[in-house]
Amino acid sequence: MIGNDVVDLDLAATQSNWKRKGFLKKVFTTTEKDWILSSEDKDLAVWLLWSMKEAAYKAHQRKYNLRRQLKWLRQECRVSQMNENSASGVVKIEREFYVTQSHIFSGAVFTSAIKDTKIPVKNSLFQSSSEEMKQSFFIEFSHLHHLPKESLTIQKDDKGIPFIYHERTLHPGVFSFTGHGKYSAFSIALMNC
Repeated sequence: MIGNDVVDLDLAATQSNWKRKGFLKKVFTTTEKDWILSSEDKDLAVWLLWSMKEAAYKAHQRKYNLRRQLKWLRQECRVSQMNENSASGVVKIEREFYVTQSHIFSGAVFTSAIKDTKIPVKNSLFQSSSEEMKQSFFIEFSHLHHLPKESLTIQKDDKGIPFIYHERTLHPGVFSFTGHGKYSAFSIALMNC
């Protein structure tokens, strides 16, 4: 299972005041708060962990077919490596572990999370509308699976989880969408390709 998340750092800076009273306590564990507060770039640290939690939860939600109900403090992030352009880590949700890979840009943090690290993932980040991103997704998915683009549709189930259909038949392909501000992205698990 895979999930992803993108944070537009400029938009987050204007819309979300993570320094307000109670925000860190509501979203991050004590260990995560300590890591944020000891980081050189606290803003980036907050949105990196946020992105890791969101991406891992999407993978967890899909794996267990859960309704959208992110419980922030039931997730624990650990950043194992970080430099100015990327970070990798693990998010623990209950007894499950999701490996994350984050890309850090001047304007965004993009994270993908996967349960099974043996499955490669194709990530694509866009500075465009989600509709343009979805058209690129259809092109990429049709190319990977050797299917006509026009035969593909996306439908969400009653829990809001998107699935892809080929000529009205559920396709086993696994993917995730995300968007925030001026950024949108998709991740495709490269299994059954």
